[in-house]
Amino acid sequence: MDLQTRLRNFAQELAPSESSGKEVERCTNQIRQGLEDYCNGKSTFNRLEVVGSIGKKTSLWISMDIDIVVYFDDVVPPFDNIIETLKCFVKSNYDPNCQVTKHAVMFKYGEFFVDLLPATNFVPNYNNYRGRTQIQVNNVLKCLKSNSNLRHKEFSSSLSGAAVGFLKEQDSFTHSLCRLAKYWAMTVPLKGFCPGRSTIMELLAVKAAEETKIEQRQNIIQGFRTFLFKVRKINELEIFWEHCYTQDWIPLEILDEPPYLMDPTNPFNNLLSPRAVQYLEQLKRFANNTLCRLEKAECNWDQVDQSLAVKKIFFPLSRFQKLVDEGEKYPDFFVLGFKEMELHMPSIKIHSQTAEQTKVKTKVKPFFRMLTSFMCAISDQVKEAISCRNVQSVKSVMLSNMEDFIGGDWFDSADEHDERDVSIYIPISRSYTADVIVVSFDWCLQQASETIGECASDDETDSAEGVFTYDDEECCITKAYKYIIRKLCGMDIETQPESSPLIVSCPIMRNRANKKKNKHHNEVNEL
Repeated sequence: MDLQTRLRNFAQELAPSESSGKEVERCTNQIRQGLEDYCNGKSTFNRLEVVGSIGKKTSLWISMDIDIVVYFDDVVPPFDNIIETLKCFVKSNYDPNCQVTKHAVMFKYGEFFVDLLPATNFVPNYNNYRGRTQIQVNNVLKCLKSNSNLRHKEFSSSLSGAAVGFLKEQDSFTHSLCRLAKYWAMTVPLKGFCPGRSTIMELLAVKAAEETKIEQRQNIIQGFRTFLFKVRKINELEIFWEHCYTQDWIPLEILDEPPYLMDPTNPFNNLLSPRAVQYLEQLKRFANNTLCRLEKAECNWDQVDQSLAVKKIFFPLSRFQKLVDEGEKYPDFFVLGFKEMELHMPSIKIHSQTAEQTKVKTKVKPFFRMLTSFMCAISDQVKEAISCRNVQSVKSVMLSNMEDFIGGDWFDSADEHDERDVSIYIPISRSYTADVIVVSFDWCLQQASETIGECASDDETDSAEGVFTYDDEECCITKAYKYIIRKLCGMDIETQPESSPLIVSCPIMRNRANKKKNKHHNEVNEL
């Protein structure tokens, strides 16, 4: 099997399974019915639509949030009253700890994180019209063009149906390239946050697919290479789609100051804002690295392990330490295990009764993306070990890879996963599987002082069999020292049981560990 075929197959493997699609549909139907019942007589609810990657058919099985746009009649932004209605609906039916912003209500429903986004319906008697999506777009754009005081981004949700249509109408080759692009972006930990990052990756992949099909039909290797070239020149791009709207719709201030990547549904929305470009410029170096990997795989195809070669192209491009160095918070005190449980997709569980789960999930997300993409890259090795039902074989594969990804030394432990702040559950394949890897950790606060982290009260959860704990000899500290530091943070916690391992680690203190070790030695002994 050549590299072309294996890359295509890998892109298909990234798509959600049929059972995941059915679960999304079930959740959406329940939310739709619930909203209809709740809003009856209270508001002008019109309809809802699944948008985002799931609606566009470009989602990855390892990252499937459900984005739902809820259309209302006779309302315009800002949607303060509608947001309040949606918040009350979610709190009373699904999640009392939902997170609310100016533009969305976010909550956990089953395995999925769901975003509800209010929007204005611009098509009266919507169901009676053919081509109603285009009528909605035309009416929104007329509204924006006739009133320059309106903020176009507040109407993005009203155009999201057309955004779904733009991607949905693309062919399977383009969808595959979009998944490769988004998966590649997940392997790169970037400092900060960029709204619309996923959409930018999709649209760059669409443009790369269009150019590739002109020159080399549906060559996915060349398509992915073209996408990486565009990432490498992110601050020079000038892209819009003429079949969506003509150039005279685009404001001159955008055309005169590239780069620009125009939203195909909104000629007023340049996705490459200065803030976005500054954020995405971090990707340039990683794009160069991946291009080198791709070229190496092509040149040495007959000499490499072909079953792993494609995933090595996408192996996470930056070590875990980069995330530690650049993050205000970072994961530490790891516990690794595996268990049998039924799960469609990777999931996060917060073991704190007081933490707002959606906020914590947002902060953990960079590491979550890195970890899930890393596990996807090594899934074939893990599946082979698990199929033998040999605990030592699974342990060997997992530990060798985690040592490479995170570093440090690992050892057998009696620690439970619910003793940590956060647990991440990762199925080893996209099928509805019983084999799940569990990685748990504390979510530590990085400061210039000796502060190690926060401690949260535990909630009940199932623990996994075959548990291993992370240790770094350069900066090993005892549970007693951990206790001292957490007391300094003002956190009232209990000491760990004597049966727990005495060695834990703190990566952020690696460079200071030897200097601090003698200073705190007496304090630890006294305790």
